[in-house]
Amino acid sequence: MRVLIADDNARYLGTLSRFLDEECDMDVIGVVSDGESAVRAYEELNPDVVVMDIFMPYADGIQATRQICQSHPASRVVVLTGHDYPWLREEALAAGAAAFVTKHTAPDILPAVIRDVVRMDKAPDP
Repeated sequence: MRVLIADDNARYLGTLSRFLDEECDMDVIGVVSDGESAVRAYEELNPDVVVMDIFMPYADGIQATRQICQSHPASRVVVLTGHDYPWLREEALAAGAAAFVTKHTAPDILPAVIRDVVRMDKAPDP
């Protein structure tokens, strides 16, 4: 699975990238630190899944998720955030995210969530 990660915390971004690269069926093909870059990187790299933080500069993860999912109906975005507020979860899912994961649970569940999301049936891109 080809994974793009978007997170503005450089330390967390590096740790998450190494963590997912250790999974035998995952390859981190790109890392970006803001929402606008996430949208551009999606266009350039065509990943199987995007792991998207919410609070980032230029365009937040909700805006970037919405843009990616509207332009590419078959895209799969996993929102990963340190903030587990119900309203954030609702906004992320309404923007098109396939899953919502908190950073404190990520080490235990993120690889499985990514696998499940990649296997989901979604509308093909036009």
